[in-house]
Amino acid sequence: MLAAAALIARRHDAHVIGLHTVESLAVYPGVALHVPDIVFTEYGRSQVAQSEDIKEIFETAYQAEEFAHEWRLLHSQSETAAERIVESAHCADIVLMAAADPDADTAAHARLLESVIRDAGRPVLVVPQDFSGDHLGQSIVLGWNGTREAVRAAHDALVLLQAGDCAHILRVNDHSHDAGLKASSGDLAAAFDRHGIETTLVERSWERPGVAAALSREAMERGADMVAVGAFGHSRAYDLVIGAATRDLLRHSEVPVLFSR
Repeated sequence: MLAAAALIARRHDAHVIGLHTVESLAVYPGVALHVPDIVFTEYGRSQVAQSEDIKEIFETAYQAEEFAHEWRLLHSQSETAAERIVESAHCADIVLMAAADPDADTAAHARLLESVIRDAGRPVLVVPQDFSGDHLGQSIVLGWNGTREAVRAAHDALVLLQAGDCAHILRVNDHSHDAGLKASSGDLAAAFDRHGIETTLVERSWERPGVAAALSREAMERGADMVAVGAFGHSRAYDLVIGAATRDLLRHSEVPVLFSR
């Protein structure tokens, strides 16, 4: 993730803020358990040590860079880590977060990603664990379905693009709103073209396993370095029961994905 942030910061002369949150050890009222004071003390000490290690990695990675960077350590106290990240995100142009480890024992990090994407109000770029690209945000596959979330994604992606870069606007056609989407995607391509972006309109028929797979496949075939999509366009209940393209991309994408909501 540090490498991805550096690529964007160099290109846009950005100010990078490294943010680490430390959560307090919580014991819930419904749990009948006595926790000795030494447990809280040792937990706090381990969190401080971990924070120092992460700070050193951050500073070492960027010490030779010309862009501005700073380190921030936040204690969550009674709030969750997601809430503190969201607070900080409100004043950021873009939030970068590492993708969840698919081999992790818990889904805690995946839930953290979903919470920040839903509530930050800012675009969140989720970077795969093994990212090693030498450019980022120069060739973007944009998922387009005409929704409010897709509109946000398109214009958030446009901020990262520069004249001469490429945007591939992908419309997965399920024939539900064919005429309107075709017209709006053409208008979007014209808007990108006015910014000097080399724009391609792509239409694919909907097929299993779904939209997330189509976006990932398009990115790989075109050599794109990023996918941009509107996130969580349905209610929380729908996403929980039915599943969503957002969650599929969070789990399986091999390229960085910009989520906007």
